[in-house]
Amino acid sequence: MHEEGRIDVTEADSNSPANPIQALGPHGLKLAIFVALFLAFVIPGTAFYLLQTTTAETRARAALDKDLTSVSKALEASLRGTLWDFSEANTIEIVRAFMEDPRITSITVIDAMSGKSVVDLRVAERDREASIYRESNIEYKGNIVGRFKLGLSMATY
Repeated sequence: MHEEGRIDVTEADSNSPANPIQALGPHGLKLAIFVALFLAFVIPGTAFYLLQTTTAETRARAALDKDLTSVSKALEASLRGTLWDFSEANTIEIVRAFMEDPRITSITVIDAMSGKSVVDLRVAERDREASIYRESNIEYKGNIVGRFKLGLSMATY
């Protein structure tokens, strides 16, 4: 008997497609749990991966810029006197010594007076396409005696 204002839920109503778990079929609960667990691991895992990748890339770029600045300053300081004295042999030896660094892909030194290249060394084995370059003037006692272009590989970063 039905009392007025009261609704009877029959067994047929609970098996109806209105029940979302049962609407998925006989394995609906298993599927719902699997999807929930999958999403619980995939979404945070993907977010963590993206965060780590972005952070690592930022640190690598900062380290690359720091190294490029450091090597540029050392190269400029080393070449000041040799270019001032027009010592091509010493300039070549200094550049060869810098080329021993596996990060350096190329160094070109240009004399300011003649505008000609004194040294132009490149390493064929190293990937020059994945290099970053910096050009700088070489000053000695307030005079620009030359300039250089330094290539540093991004592969190690």
